[in-house]
Amino acid sequence: MGPSYHPVTWHGIDVAASLEQLLDHWPSEASALAQAFEGGWEQVRRALLLMTALHDLGKFGPAFQMKVPELGGVALELAVGEMPRFPNGTFNHGEAGWAYLVDETWLGKLSGSLIQRLSQGQRTHIFQAIFGHHGRPVGPQEVGDPRILGKSQSPSSKAASAAFEALRELFGNPSFPPMKRGADAAFSLRLAGLVTLADWLGSNQQFFPYAPPGDIAAYWERARKQAMVALAESGLLPTAPSTGASLEVVTASAFAPTQAQVWADRVQLDAGDAGLDKVIGERLAVLEKAWEKGDAKTITTQVWGSDAVIHGEGQKAVVNTPEGINGTIEHLLADTRKVKLDVHTIRRLGPDAALSWVTWHVTPKAEDKPFEVRSLFVWTKGKEGWRIRADMYSMGPM
Repeated sequence: MGPSYHPVTWHGIDVAASLEQLLDHWPSEASALAQAFEGGWEQVRRALLLMTALHDLGKFGPAFQMKVPELGGVALELAVGEMPRFPNGTFNHGEAGWAYLVDETWLGKLSGSLIQRLSQGQRTHIFQAIFGHHGRPVGPQEVGDPRILGKSQSPSSKAASAAFEALRELFGNPSFPPMKRGADAAFSLRLAGLVTLADWLGSNQQFFPYAPPGDIAAYWERARKQAMVALAESGLLPTAPSTGASLEVVTASAFAPTQAQVWADRVQLDAGDAGLDKVIGERLAVLEKAWEKGDAKTITTQVWGSDAVIHGEGQKAVVNTPEGINGTIEHLLADTRKVKLDVHTIRRLGPDAALSWVTWHVTPKAEDKPFEVRSLFVWTKGKEGWRIRADMYSMGPM
């Protein structure tokens, strides 16, 4: 028989690990969040993970712990008969968590470094997204009733403080960099959706079963692995387009097709461009996988042609030699952790020539924000297959 409860801190880590996976696999979301700040993305990312791990901080309070008197009495060092009653429906653990974090009676002095470079309005928008994770905006709970948060130095407030300090150390004592003026409202809406989704994933006992207290760093690594499984099995990882072209595959319908649908399914069309989409998609997939491995040789021999020309925004000289192409790719690999390419257009220019517009979603190795680059690739088909012969790029998405 396993544990009868799941520590509040462990659940916070489950949800933070789920958010981390969402940001890693949805780079456009990470990029949009990063754009709200003046500082580097890694700094923002760690601060967001810490805040997300604190989303249920209010559950340390007596009002929540007494929901299961047999366990709450132990946590609060009270006999079941001594536990105060609290009216149902009048306690919001999100509001309580907000109060724990900002009120100096509890964590206000400890949490100052996390949010010190944010204005009061910016803090409010972030707290609403984090502590309103059940879909409704919240504000800080009134702290006069000791049944809600407990008294200073009570078991509940000591537990909340210990959890905050352990989580802050786990995520490297992060601090939000300054936020751009006017960016907080849109940032809050996007963050609220991501945290709510992460909480939904992190609350699923199929992926995050109850676990006993223990080493926080070891549990974080365990939760990260489980979060990857949770995203995959919940259908939230990016997927390649289906190669199936039949009516049954496209519609997944249990109904018999009409005569017109049968004809449309069977009529022979020119498959040239469909084949082109496939082969160029395969080349870009090779690029993404090789990029994660830091494999410049594969990229320069299996994606770009040796006679390619590369030029774009901020580049001083045209690159048009095999040595220059290899040097450019090696330089980019040294600065980036991974890339993901979204194809917007593939157009055939002739039997053995084509162009494609793509957006690069780039995750740097340093603390810089994720960013996007748009590229126009010109492809030709030679003896070695389809290769990029010209690459023109500029900053920003398509």
